[in-house]
Amino acid sequence: MINAIIIEDEPRGQEVIIELLRQFQPSVNVLAVINNADDAVKAIAQLKPDMIFLDIELKLKSAFDVLDSVDCSNLHIIFTTAFEKYAIRAIKYAALDYLLKPIDIEELDQAIKKAQERINKKENNFEHIQTILSNLKKPNSRIAIPTVEGYDFIAIDQIMYCQADSGYSIFILKNSKKLVSSKPLKYYQNIVDQNILFRVSKSHLVNLAFIKKYVKGKTPYVILTNDESINVSINTKNTLLDKMHNK
Repeated sequence: MINAIIIEDEPRGQEVIIELLRQFQPSVNVLAVINNADDAVKAIAQLKPDMIFLDIELKLKSAFDVLDSVDCSNLHIIFTTAFEKYAIRAIKYAALDYLLKPIDIEELDQAIKKAQERINKKENNFEHIQTILSNLKKPNSRIAIPTVEGYDFIAIDQIMYCQADSGYSIFILKNSKKLVSSKPLKYYQNIVDQNILFRVSKSHLVNLAFIKKYVKGKTPYVILTNDESINVSINTKNTLLDKMHNK
């Protein structure tokens, strides 16, 4: 049994989550339904749930005000929102789950399965939450990279480039350290800011800050500050040059 709190300020939103859990996720026990940030902070401290469903946009305060005020170490969070805005990117950077309204049953099922796995493994969510909060204060500052062992939390400005390797991604950091992520390169292309990490080819995302030279030719390429060369696709070269000129 998973003990959960629903934090949602719209009555209809509350009803939908309660009904979906009742019908499709009877293993989730709803301890309380809260409609504001201040009461949510008190309820989390008192009831100590395993998981919370947290609406991003609450009245007066946001979900992130709640997270900034409670111990989230052992708290598993599923964000809910009707708006796919800047906050979603912060959540994706932290590798946490979110549900767009209207909530899809299959997505709800997957999110709860992931939460159950994390609860069973007693995963600590402190770094995930700190990644979200730091990205809200300073966008695109950190990213959670899922690896075989768990997660590595890396400052974006330390990533030199990312290389595709079948269904995996290899991150090369400024200090020459390599990290192998279980996510494909397409995943990172979709969440990162293309003005920071740009996909120069089918196989590479490159941090624009580490490009020191662009070389023209039939097969153009860039030379990075560590003197590595990475080919640039003909289809992306003009966009790359525009971004480099505007930096």
